[in-house]
Parts: sequence; C-alpha cells; structure tokens
Amino acid sequence: MVIKDKKINHKHDKTYRNIISNKNDAAYIINRILNVEEENGVKPEELEKYNSSYVTSRLENREADIVYKIKDKNIFFLIEQQTKVDYSMPFRLQEYGLEVKKSAIDIKKIKTKGYEIPVVIPIVIYTGKDKWKVSLKINETKDERFRKVDLSKYNLIDINEYKKEDLLKSEHLIDKIFLLEKTETGEEFVEVLKEIIERTKDEEDRKRLTTIIQTSLREKIGKENVDEIIKKMKGSEVTMLGSLSRIVDKERAIGVEEGITQGIMRIINNMLAKGIKIEEIKEITGLSNKEIEEVKKEMEK
Repeated sequence: MVIKDKKINHKHDKTYRNIISNKNDAAYIINRILNVEEENGVKPEELEKYNSSYVTSRLENREADIVYKIKDKNIFFLIEQQTKVDYSMPFRLQEYGLEVKKSAIDIKKIKTKGYEIPVVIPIVIYTGKDKWKVSLKINETKDERFRKVDLSKYNLIDINEYKKEDLLKSEHLIDKIFLLEKTETGEEFVEVLKEIIERTKDEEDRKRLTTIIQTSLREKIGKENVDEIIKKMKGSEVTMLGSLSRIVDKERAIGVEEGITQGIMRIINNMLAKGIKIEEIKEITGLSNKEIEEVKKEMEK
C-alpha cells in the first residue's frame, strides 16, 4: 500500500490520498500530532507539497503517501496511510525519512554553522480493524542495558568535559589518548606523554600507544621527536624518559622563542597602526622593509 507502483490500485488508498492532498486537512492532521490548537499550529498556507518519489539505495522505486514541507524551512511531514498492521513500519519510516533528507540536503552548507539539517516528522494514519501493536519508537531494543539510553538522538563524548587529572588517573588507554588530544603545545604534549608512559605498564597498551604516536600525533611535536620517542620506548625505561626530558627542554625553548617573536610582531603592528613610518620602525627594531611588510601581512590575516 505505502510501497506500491506508480498507479494506485485501491479505492481506499485513493480516498485517503485525496483527503491528505488537501492542505487544510493535512494541517489539521499535523496539528493533532503536534498537540497544538489550530491558531497556534501549522497553517495550511505554510505547507507545500514535496516531491515524494525518490530512489532508495536499493534502487527500488518508492513512493510515500504524501510529503509536505513548510515553506522556506527544512521541516518535512511524511504522512503514511495504513490499513494493515505492519511491523516493519519503524524501519520503513526511517528509510523513507532518510531518503527525503538526502534529497533536500544542501551539500555545500551542511558543514557550516547555523545550517539546519532537514527534519522529517513521520505520521502514520492507521485505518485497519485490528489494534495497532507496532512500536511507536523509530529505534528500540529489548536489551535492558540500554533502557536509559535515548535512542532517538546520537550520544556525544566531548573530551572538553573531562578534567585532565581524571583522565590521567584512568586505567584505560583511550582516556590517556583523550588527555594527549587536550594538550595545546608541544611542550605540554611531551610532559603529559612522559607521565602517561610512566603509568602505562600493560605491554599491549604500550604497543598501542606506540602505534598511536606514530600515526596520529606527529603534528604535535614533529616527526623527528616522535621517531626518537618510539626508538627509546623500545629500549630501557630510563633512556626513554631521559629522551623525553630533552624534548621537553627543546619544546620549552621553542615556546619561549615563539613568544618573543609574537611579541615583536604585535609591537610592530601597533606602531604601524599609530602611523609610525616604516623607516622609523626599521631604525628602532633593526628589521628590513621586507621583514616589516611580512609582519604587517601576517597580522592582517
């Protein structure tokens, strides 16, 4: 019935399709689902028909009964009419809804802040004689362990919500990797890594830590430092920790040098902003015209 060829074979289906095709009736049905009074709900003039024919990933022609869209908004109402109990309905609604979303999504804007991913609100109108016993949840499991998990939304682990000291105390390697991700400078990274290595006694975890350092974390401290750490990790503990200490000292020196450089750049930029001529800045700083111009361009980025 809901899945059918392009022509509608049953008069019963045609009757309901004609009713739902009327925007006034559609708005009435939608507002009943939203549980709001008509004056506060969706108005018929807000609705527009959306092309409900699409091709699924299985390349089968599908046609939802009716799909409405709120004008100028990415909000869709997928209205299905059923005369028989269908236990596949939660899956089918999820499948149809995804196809509607895929057809409406703006690929160029999806990664931009503020873009609203299309929302599909499914509505089933059941007119059969038997009681509708199908679950109303799109996602559901009988496993009691997941009883408190909201299956209607995705679940987020944000490492910014964790305290560094708690991550360091954890016995799980993944928490230690989270801690490395939270570091902001090469110096801090190496110091944290040193503590993690000291606390990581399990041989399997040490092997995994080596792999992670090799493949994912080179941008923090550079390939040369990573290679040195890996080499020492395969040697003695004392040698390895000594190597890390040297890298900490090197990263600290780089940090100080970068801090001085940033300070000079800000001073030059402030001088330029106050209208001080480049010749005078050259005299004060000892920099060349080219160097001052480069500072100016860098600060304008």
